[in-house]
Amino acid sequence: MDKTEHGRPDQDRQLHLQTTQQTYKLVACDIDGTLLDLSGIISSENRDAISALARHGIGFTLVTGRMDRMTRPYVRQLDIRLPVIACNGAIIRDCSTDAILFRSCIRSEDVRTIVTWLQRQGYDHLCYTADSVYYPADSQRIRRFHAFNIVLEQEGEKTINLIELTPHALTDIIDFIKILAVLPDLQAIDAAHRMLRQETGCFGELSATTAMDIMANGVNKGTALSRLADLLQVDLAQTVAIGNHDNDVTMLEIAGLGIAMADASPAALAAARCISTEHVRSGVARAIKQFVLSGGTS
Repeated sequence: MDKTEHGRPDQDRQLHLQTTQQTYKLVACDIDGTLLDLSGIISSENRDAISALARHGIGFTLVTGRMDRMTRPYVRQLDIRLPVIACNGAIIRDCSTDAILFRSCIRSEDVRTIVTWLQRQGYDHLCYTADSVYYPADSQRIRRFHAFNIVLEQEGEKTINLIELTPHALTDIIDFIKILAVLPDLQAIDAAHRMLRQETGCFGELSATTAMDIMANGVNKGTALSRLADLLQVDLAQTVAIGNHDNDVTMLEIAGLGIAMADASPAALAAARCISTEHVRSGVARAIKQFVLSGGTS
């Protein structure tokens, strides 16, 4: 549904009518809560709509909080040829060559400050480099990566290095790009934001209800989308961003057209120009058909 159905002013209706005449060249899509259903599957409707983009000469890529290695099965399924944006914009990578086109690292002293704080609070956390995930010995969250590595092995993909986070690692590793903090409630989330603001050069964005992605200041999906558009020589006005959560807000705002799932977070809904159906009802397909191809080249 278009936001105009929710009582936006007539001038916003006119703005949307104008944007549907735009010829879009690039669609950047979030994965979790957007592209995938509850079983972690890309629906046939979503696959067909993404295939239709290629037939119309419109590029498609993924923008995610995940590591790019966790996108590889979807990259292959969708025959994505463009670089993907991973770790909320901290990495842009050409998956066909494995070349890192952009990387932004967290300062080592900030990593130590954040990890020390999380350990004192007893909160699970993971630290990412481009190809590895470091985890505390008692981490529950790391189980997801062990499970995903099995999938990667079965599909002939390179697995993710999973390494225990030791004091030595905190001292010597200088290329951490993201920290995932698993926070139990709103009070913990507020405290984490306060600590980051007062003690580090980092900030946190929610990628799920209790999951905070922490990156260096200035790193987000929006700045990464702008950087990728420059690399591809595509005007931002000709880009479309599709997402569902707080960490998608920056790209929903900066893209020529931002589209949120109907079941998106309040922040994502507020940032989007248009609203599709719920992600479990192939909201990506609806977004592409109604808002992109309607204004795309034929």
